[in-house]
Amino acid sequence: MINLDLKLTDENIEYYLKNDFINRNKYINSLGKILLNLTNGAIISLDGNWGSGKTVFLKELEYLINNGHDSKFKNIEKETIDRLKEQYMVFYFNAWENDSNNNAILSLIYSLVKGTNLEEEKDKYGATTRLVNTVLKFISAGAVDIKNDIFGPQWEKRTVVEPVKAVEEIKEKFKDFITELLIENKNKIIVIIDEIDRCKPTFAVNLLENIKHFYDDDRIVFIIGTNNKALSACISKVYGDKYDGDLYLDKFFDYNLELPNNYLESYLLATLEGKTISLSSTKQAIIEVSKLYNMSMRETNRYLKAFSMIETKTYRPTDSIGTIINTIFIPIILYLKICNKKGYYNFLDGKINIAEIVKDMLSTSYFQRVCESILKAKIPGIIDEILSRKISNEEAHKQINSEIINMITETYNNLFNQQDDYSYKEKMNELLDIISLLC
Repeated sequence: MINLDLKLTDENIEYYLKNDFINRNKYINSLGKILLNLTNGAIISLDGNWGSGKTVFLKELEYLINNGHDSKFKNIEKETIDRLKEQYMVFYFNAWENDSNNNAILSLIYSLVKGTNLEEEKDKYGATTRLVNTVLKFISAGAVDIKNDIFGPQWEKRTVVEPVKAVEEIKEKFKDFITELLIENKNKIIVIIDEIDRCKPTFAVNLLENIKHFYDDDRIVFIIGTNNKALSACISKVYGDKYDGDLYLDKFFDYNLELPNNYLESYLLATLEGKTISLSSTKQAIIEVSKLYNMSMRETNRYLKAFSMIETKTYRPTDSIGTIINTIFIPIILYLKICNKKGYYNFLDGKINIAEIVKDMLSTSYFQRVCESILKAKIPGIIDEILSRKISNEEAHKQINSEIINMITETYNNLFNQQDDYSYKEKMNELLDIISLLC
């Protein structure tokens, strides 16, 4: 059985690269070519919704640059990876795991140090000795004074009256550090910063400001994996609600890249392969609902796990009501529980606009076919009768859909507004009791 929810160890990254389940390896090639064409340093945004697979993508890039090409990796270009490995060192920094520290810049420096042998051999590197000792002190004992502790005793009794000159001195000191990082005769460093949009707003903004104003070095390329919408909100929280976070980011990033979101069906098919789902219609309904509402991979994982918990309790439809419950209501209830809690409770209380949900579903060819089949079973001859009327095909389609909406709305009202004592209610309540504990 394919497992797409693994810890991101080197072994599992290799597993993803060899299988390319969602056809994304080609985008690693594309990003690699962009990096190889850079003549200066850059700050690059890799934008994507939470759960869209940014971290896996970035860890794959890191792995390939550190370890090189393997002929078993599917759709990965050897020439591109070989050139990246030749030119770049790469470091990965999870900002969210470090935002408990008080100083974003020292957290990042410490990550760079840990990614090299400089920590173990710091006494051999003159420009790095004080820097390494200081960040180690910071991690163990708290924040430090960046002027006095990192950049030497000459700062201790000095009043900075020339801010521009002072900043330039700090940059030069850091450039010495970068020079010593490039001990493997590489030309540039890629610093991957991930999960910054999940950090405390003050930490996120502090990190961004230091990147832009402190790390001004043409040998450094930053790739920031983020949800720009969420990051923009962080910026507005720090600078005030009226501050334009989108404009800030537009000016901040040199390049804005976005992971294509055309992966979902491939991901679902790969995830479902080998699973025992008794009803092919239910399996297809899961896929179609996920696509309809553009669920992220993280949401889809939760969706599939939730369904696996109720799979043996689902209906084996023998009539139109059972089919509606199995292929319409259950997939929608699970989706709402994961992605729209308010909508979920409104659904259970009989307060949701079920007609609007059905209209959305009828926009897909799959649910159009399913619903027409249910209508034919419940009211034999109704569709043929509508089609025989002297009306346009468009009008006939509208009337058929109107009948479908009425049929499903009636079933919903009977089940959730307690209008009739359906024998299905007991079974439905058993399912809902399980669902209420999930997600």
